[in-house]
Amino acid sequence: MWPFTSKKSVAVVPPTVISNGVMATYDRSWKKWTFSIGEDNFEVRGEIFDVRVLEQVSVVPHWIADNAAQINSEIERYLKGWVEWDGEKHTSGGIDVTELTTKQQIDVEYVGNNWGDLGITVVLREGLIVDSYAGD
Repeated sequence: MWPFTSKKSVAVVPPTVISNGVMATYDRSWKKWTFSIGEDNFEVRGEIFDVRVLEQVSVVPHWIADNAAQINSEIERYLKGWVEWDGEKHTSGGIDVTELTTKQQIDVEYVGNNWGDLGITVVLREGLIVDSYAGD
């Protein structure tokens, strides 16, 4: 009835980038892009998505595998005296590849079932661990 009209709801589709069969989707609430390749989840912080990330991200699983022993040592260092670590860990959210194209750097946050809300982040640059830190 005029002058009243019903408003039709419009589905809001998040921005998406597809390249080489990989689909990256922007999450407006977290202001980050997310995508998966195999069982690995990745994220890029910020509103701009550089598709070169998708060309370079294949090195990331190799970097993590090549540094597995040192990553475990970093985790043990932060957990020492707080909780006995049973070797169980998994990534929290996605591997942050925001600076992969600019600095050849990634941030991987690990969490464990018995660590409470503690996260341990390991920073790798050009395939080597350059920093680590823990926080909740």
